[in-house]
Amino acid sequence: MCNNPNITQRIAQSDFVASAKILKVTPNEIDTIYDNVEIEIIEIYKGKTTTKIKTMSYGSCGFNVWENSIWLIFAKKDTNGNLSFGYCSGAKQIDKKFNSTKYPNAKERYDERIKSELELLDFLKDEKIVPQNEFNISAMIQPEEHFNSRRFIYSNESTVTAIRPIIFELTINKDLSIKKVKILQNLKDKRLESELINYIKENIIVIQKEKLLEIPHKTKILFEI
Repeated sequence: MCNNPNITQRIAQSDFVASAKILKVTPNEIDTIYDNVEIEIIEIYKGKTTTKIKTMSYGSCGFNVWENSIWLIFAKKDTNGNLSFGYCSGAKQIDKKFNSTKYPNAKERYDERIKSELELLDFLKDEKIVPQNEFNISAMIQPEEHFNSRRFIYSNESTVTAIRPIIFELTINKDLSIKKVKILQNLKDKRLESELINYIKENIIVIQKEKLLEIPHKTKILFEI
């Protein structure tokens, strides 16, 4: 459950995705493994706007949030329709603080990763792309392979240049083989685009969560590097 899925997988697995400020945290007296949290939405990427959510404060996926902190939230609904998030959902604190003396470069690297994820979410929202994953499929680059450049410069339709992860649409056959690889962004370097597509075709591994060797029909998922 805590195998750090990529962001498009986290979106597909979530019922609610948003950046939000934590306004108030109170213990849940009925279900003590959760805290009740009041939030102020900054930007919503998936689901309906809400001011109330729960955090899992106990167990292997439990963690704590605190008032006035800002978070990127990935949340799921329980059987009663209540939204909750925890460590395993992939939530990250946007305004996380670091000891600059002990960890001099930590904040810069962390902020860069957060910015990258937020820009990717903005791109998906602007393009009205909602990641789906009906058969619980995961995709990953083979461990023995090493891909040095994880992000590339591309131009969007308004010709604004930015640096963000590359998002691929993978068409998966019934036997979990790759039928087609498509890049969703408009890359300026078409040779690089072709090389990336070939790289993905040759080095990606597709896994079904329940370890099925075949799915009912071909499907599409998103994957980013």
